[in-house]
Amino acid sequence: MAGLQLVNLTKRFGATAAVYNFSLDVQDGELMCLLGPSGCGKTTTLRMIGGFITPDDGSRDVFVHVSAVTRSGLGTLNEGQKVSFDVEDDNRGKGPKAVNLTPQG
Repeated sequence: MAGLQLVNLTKRFGATAAVYNFSLDVQDGELMCLLGPSGCGKTTTLRMIGGFITPDDGSRDVFVHVSAVTRSGLGTLNEGQKVSFDVEDDNRGKGPKAVNLTPQG
């Protein structure tokens, strides 16, 4: 299962497509970086991944680490089951964490 999957992600600002049909599949445990010139959509893509802006088209699936599911008290989830969640700063300085997980479907 992937750690992050973007499928045909698109974001437009007026008539300008900042990101157009961008797809990406990052496997669990892989590192990746976005490289490109100024204005090519790197920051917009990261903001869509983080949920700070909404894509106009395509889908964004972020796969949550099992520790977040355990912390939430949800018990077990079916493989591939979608959950909604909020993102919160980790007070231990480890970056954002998933909280308020709710099963979907």
